[in-house]
Amino acid sequence: QQQQQQQEQGSGSTGEPVGEEKAARLKARALRFGKGAAGAAGGSAAGSMGGDGEGAAMAPFRSPLGGDTGSGGRAMDDGIGDADIFVVGTCEDMCPAKEREAREGNGELHPFERVQYNNPKLTSPDLIIKRTVRNYEQENQIPTNFRTFGALDKTMRHLRRIMDWTTTDHPRAEPIVIYEFLWDRYREVRKEIVTQRFNTNPVNLPQVMAWNEEVARYFIACSHELINTKGFSAILNQEQLNKVLMDLLGDYRTCVDLGVPTPNAGEFKCYMATMMYAGLENKSGKKIPNKFGAFEVLRSFTAQEQEDSWFPITLGILATLANKDVHAYIQLAKAAPYPLACVLFMHYGSMKEHGFRITPHAYNASADPENVVPVPALAPMFDLTTKGISAKCVSMGAELGPYPEDPSVEAVRFPDPSSLSYSSLKKQVQPWISNKGSAKTGNPSAAIVNPPTLSPALLDLVARIQGKPPGTLNVRPQPPSQPHQPLPSTTPSHVRPTTSMFGFPQPQQPTLQPHQQQQQPPLTPLPFGVSPTPPAATATTAGVLLCCCLPLSKRHPPAQARCGCGNSGCHCLL
Repeated sequence: QQQQQQQEQGSGSTGEPVGEEKAARLKARALRFGKGAAGAAGGSAAGSMGGDGEGAAMAPFRSPLGGDTGSGGRAMDDGIGDADIFVVGTCEDMCPAKEREAREGNGELHPFERVQYNNPKLTSPDLIIKRTVRNYEQENQIPTNFRTFGALDKTMRHLRRIMDWTTTDHPRAEPIVIYEFLWDRYREVRKEIVTQRFNTNPVNLPQVMAWNEEVARYFIACSHELINTKGFSAILNQEQLNKVLMDLLGDYRTCVDLGVPTPNAGEFKCYMATMMYAGLENKSGKKIPNKFGAFEVLRSFTAQEQEDSWFPITLGILATLANKDVHAYIQLAKAAPYPLACVLFMHYGSMKEHGFRITPHAYNASADPENVVPVPALAPMFDLTTKGISAKCVSMGAELGPYPEDPSVEAVRFPDPSSLSYSSLKKQVQPWISNKGSAKTGNPSAAIVNPPTLSPALLDLVARIQGKPPGTLNVRPQPPSQPHQPLPSTTPSHVRPTTSMFGFPQPQQPTLQPHQQQQQPPLTPLPFGVSPTPPAATATTAGVLLCCCLPLSKRHPPAQARCGCGNSGCHCLL
């Protein structure tokens, strides 16, 4: 295809050969689209819509958050078709013995995994955690290289403990070092969940959802707390967050089919709709709104989820973004719980910039010299001090002077808006948002693990935005969190108990009493291609086949787009 395009372009009417730059673009296009186009041309119409044709294999599912997800609609596409590999793990440790021995011998232990801080070749099964494996090669697809569900649970609880460390707990426990360590280990946990089909087993699915929700809240918190940290990439963090959110959307759809409750679905659908509606910055720093994607997320709210408090909150936030109401948006962020405040922070700067552009039009003193605004009235609208708003207005080209009605009060006089200069606001960590994440229960990671609590003040503000009287929206009872039983003390000598999160010191609190975790029944290994059966056939789960566990060849028969299970709620259309 590349040669044909070059010949056609080079032998055109102008007779000019294809330049090096144009040839490079054609080569990149051929590498990107050539195989998919050839597969689509050679496959049947059914294959192009999800059949066995090669074109179907080359056409990934387009995420509403942006980017391709691949793997049959799953966002966890960090390897070579993880959703097409099925292995039942038998490793009971956080890291397989083979990898532990290899990394010890090569001195490739992370400082958090060392028994002695200065010894990179000595670790313990209670410290080392399996690294992300980019590709699951054929020789590595053996049960001993994959962790059991219990080992994954132990891994997540250990990572949660590392999340709480600071430099007073470990010499290298800076927030960015912790983030890089957790970023890598979370990826492998999510890959093994998909590879072992824990995300389609109704027994394990509630815990899998809780893990993904925990990971998503952590990435959301880091998008604010580490925004000014050297070495932190907001783009890479957003890419991983998008994948986790898309995994959650798939988990919620599976739960609806199996009759499994989704107590926190409204929370994360609210986050997704908010991020997409106003757009997220791409690699060039531009925001591309995805209002259609936000609308699709709103449509995914089930009837039960629409009764939750998060649904009117989502509508209120989208209405505020649509109206460009800066003051209401800042009030929502002030009243929001910690994770939601971090999500609103993603559009915080752009909303304030819009406010600075429209304010001079409302207070244009070029037509009416008395049309001035007092500084104390303008400062709260932009969440700035009187000194800060005065400096910002002066930098734009406005003038400061006494307020006519009260000369002791300083006022701002805006000239013609076309004569003003506007500059982008630098993203800064907001202390009032960080304070929302402070732990008050002796467990600093509580703001990440547990669902946020909605305040009546937030719902009253949403009611006013929607034109309803205060008190119309009541706080629905939140589902109880599922605290995890702490691990036995296996902390090396150079690690001390933590008292802070993201570098913000917290007061010492007494240790909470451990709660018993609900015992999960043991899983029976199944051969590749055999679908697990729900433990009990109820009115909501009877007749539902977990057909997504089938191999790709059986999941997409050439004759139809579904897998052939006959279930109308089957998601194998993707």
